Amino acid sequence: MCTPCPAYGTLGGLVVGTSGEAFAAVPWGSCGEPNAGPDGIGIFGIDPSGKVSTLDDVLDASDTGFMQCLSLGGSPPSLLSFGIAGASHWMTTFYVNQCEYNAASSTMPSVGTQVTTSVFSNPAAYVEGDAAGNTFVDLYWSNLPSNAVFKYDTTGKEVWSVFGMPPQVRLGPEMVADGQGGVYVLASAAGAPFNFGCGFTNGGLLHLGASGQCLWNEPLPGGAPLRALPSGQLYVKGTFQGTLTLPGCAAMTSASSSYYVAQLDASGACLWSESIAASPDVQVYPDGDLLLTVPYSGTIDLGCGPLTSVGTKDLAVAHVSASGACAWSRSFGGAGATIAFDQASADATGGAAEAVTVTGSVDFGGGLVSGGALFRLDASGAFRWQYAPFTGYIGTDPCGAVIAGTQTGAGVVMKLAP
Repeated sequence: MCTPCPAYGTLGGLVVGTSGEAFAAVPWGSCGEPNAGPDGIGIFGIDPSGKVSTLDDVLDASDTGFMQCLSLGGSPPSLLSFGIAGASHWMTTFYVNQCEYNAASSTMPSVGTQVTTSVFSNPAAYVEGDAAGNTFVDLYWSNLPSNAVFKYDTTGKEVWSVFGMPPQVRLGPEMVADGQGGVYVLASAAGAPFNFGCGFTNGGLLHLGASGQCLWNEPLPGGAPLRALPSGQLYVKGTFQGTLTLPGCAAMTSASSSYYVAQLDASGACLWSESIAASPDVQVYPDGDLLLTVPYSGTIDLGCGPLTSVGTKDLAVAHVSASGACAWSRSFGGAGATIAFDQASADATGGAAEAVTVTGSVDFGGGLVSGGALFRLDASGAFRWQYAPFTGYIGTDPCGAVIAGTQTGAGVVMKLAP
């Protein structure tokens, strides 16, 4: 019998919902909740007033309890990424044992039962949810070259499954719910072209409808789906070198490896695309605008004009409209300094929160900082405040307040003013 520890460990994840509620995951290592066993993760709910409750336990394979036979790998597991259906794109990595898999709780969608049998080894699953409570699971096994995507309804009942057949056809794990009961999923083939019902393809982006039918497939070189809007439009991100033309958009050309962000309509046609010299983090505002965050050196243009670094590695931040037009862009850096990007959050007010790690010293607007830091920009890109030292996870509530969870020492979640 394990004696409960006096304090939980570092946070393993944080997500903020559309009503200002937050959910945090905490690995408890060798000592945890009563009857929870030696290793696992607790999921805690925090309401807008700061009241905390234990919502669920994620247990290892040796435990008995609500989520029996569900393991997240490692002993103890070190990280859990999760989210709220409809609040934002979310993905969870689970390692499923050969027994019932049921992740139902009051805050997270059901994920079905008995999705693996003894013929499979080392199965793992990636999970995506939508605002209607549907859950999509991309399940694969280490001893098979193909895999499958399952859809479950709000009760955990399987609605359909699509298998990556013939052998060596992979589905995902990159997938995004389309908000209308279907899902966008990447597909790849190691052999001959395959056909899911809407034409033969060697791989690319598949759009599976609410009944699992293939609506369309399009090549997406080096790309992955990011987020779908309620209108059915989809944001994608990828890499390319040379010339790339997405159907419906002008050609993009780069002599070296470069990146692109694009918006596709519900039929898969490109509405706009933009090439970027360095790898961007892309966050989607509730109204469909984009927040781009890019560590870079030299000169970069995110659509509002060139930005030039002053340090070893600077940070560029831009707000891009849903039509692809740049509203504003800013660059942050310091002589000899390196900024490593950690996480960004785009909130309903149009502002941005950025968590970074600074080697050297950088002034984001409130004085020089070193090490981990969190800073806030308003809807025009103007500096609002900074918080340091900080290392952890961030999200923003509907009013622009920042919910921040630390990774150091005992896990702490705090709410910072807009």
